[in-house]
Parts: sequence; structure tokens; C-alpha cells
Amino acid sequence: MLITLNISGKIFKVPYDIIRKAQLFDNMLNDCEIINEVVIDRSAKLFKHVLSYLIDDKYPYPRKYYSELDYYLVPYDIDLLYDPHKKMELEIAQLKKNQILMMHEIIELELPEMVQTFKECAKYGCYNNCENHYQLCNDHKEHCCYRTDDGKFCDKNIPYYRGYCDEHVFSYLE
Repeated sequence: MLITLNISGKIFKVPYDIIRKAQLFDNMLNDCEIINEVVIDRSAKLFKHVLSYLIDDKYPYPRKYYSELDYYLVPYDIDLLYDPHKKMELEIAQLKKNQILMMHEIIELELPEMVQTFKECAKYGCYNNCENHYQLCNDHKEHCCYRTDDGKFCDKNIPYYRGYCDEHVFSYLE
């Protein structure tokens, strides 16, 4: 069902479910019965941006018009509104976290089989036996397996069931 909005003479026909995202209209529709149209004396040009944002919250809403969102009582995250790239950066950071977790899972699935087969510590250069299904011997348990070109090991502590810290987990593939 559509509602007719007359914004300073410009007519907008908008679905109820979209317009109800703006608290101003939601309150209006709850409080009274709309017979013909809703008339609002605001900029139709700016309302186009508000409507686009209501339809798609990824819409790159112009920073200088955020007060229109306030007028229509549209909820928004001010940080994401001011920086349209922030949302993408957050999504990329989450994807990286997911990649790291997946890599840890791959290692956790593969290394125990190697440990069962070889019964040796996964830390390069260590030939101590491993206990149970751990990837590292007791001397190296909770230390990252990564070794730099100059032969030094990463000094980060990790959970006992992992072989690499988050920073070096992809070196397992090398």
C-alpha cells in the first residue's frame, strides 16, 4: 500500500513499510488516519535524499543534510554517515577476522594429523615429542610457530591448541 506525500508541492508515492522507517511518519500514521495525502513544508530536493536513505541505508547520504534525517526522525549511525568508507572498512576488518579464524581451523584440522603421524612438535627445528593432540611440545605450547628470516621466532603467546598467532597464521601456507 502506498502513501502520498506532498513535500513542498512535489508528490511522492511511497510504500508504507519504507516510510514507517522514519519515526515522524510512523508516529503520524499511528496517531491519525491519512485520507488523501500528507503535506510537509520542507525541501523536496532534500527529501529525495532522505527517501533514498530510507530505501537503502548504504545510500551515500550527503553529510551536509544530516539535519533532514533528524527532522524526519530517521535513525542513523552518525559515524557511518560522516564517513561512507567506514562501513566498508568495518566489513573488510570483519572479513579479515573471518579469514584468520578459518585459517586457524584449517591448521587445527591438519596439524593434529601430522602430530599423530610424526609425534613431533610443529615448531620448526624442534624435534620434541608432542603429547595428546597438541600441535606443539610442552616447551613450545602457547607460542607462535612463525620464524623470521634471521631465525628468530615470534614472541607472541597463543592458545595452547593453536600453532600460529593471528598475525602469522597465513605463513602456514608458505
